[in-house]
Amino acid sequence: MFLLDWEYISGEKVLEYHRAEKKPHEDDELDGAIQVVPSGPDTQQGIMSDFYYTMMSCAAKSIWIATPYFVPDEAIRTALRVAAAKGIEVRIMVPEINDSYLTQYASRSYFSELLRNGAEIYSYKKGFLHQKVIIVDGNIASIGTANLDLRSFHLNFEVNVFLFGTSSIRDLVAHYEEDLEDSEKISPVQYHKRGLWERTKESFARLFSGAL
Repeated sequence: MFLLDWEYISGEKVLEYHRAEKKPHEDDELDGAIQVVPSGPDTQQGIMSDFYYTMMSCAAKSIWIATPYFVPDEAIRTALRVAAAKGIEVRIMVPEINDSYLTQYASRSYFSELLRNGAEIYSYKKGFLHQKVIIVDGNIASIGTANLDLRSFHLNFEVNVFLFGTSSIRDLVAHYEEDLEDSEKISPVQYHKRGLWERTKESFARLFSGAL
């Protein structure tokens, strides 16, 4: 990853691509599969969003998300709305207080459509939530640097690890459940009763979603 970034910035060719010479032995015990996915200006545009969308679209039982910045594009919003409407358990955990008020209000502007379709949104209260985790059906997961926002999808250099059927996913599930205990579930009824001033701030912040 470092060498790829070096080549992109400097234009200097320092990396020779080759296939790994060592192949897994037939007797090696395999624990699922892992795929490392980089994204950024030097890769296919929207590749991280495509991976996230595919994960969510394949869900049969549950989609669990933890992210500090929730400013999803239309494809991700659609995938989450459809999943929740189908009865799939959609849980989204965000920090109660964000380190960016503009991002915090922009994030909240997306809550209504998800809550209306049956998604569960949790406000993490024990400090700042910084992990970027997606767990689907307890069997597929993503963890890395990419947030659920447009900057991570189209501008920033990011790298995520996607896990398929590995034992490490159980640890992610356990940590997620621990964080849920320190979170408060947002009531759809109470949320839809929020005042005009709060709605105005959300709508204003949403105008800057592409830059957050």
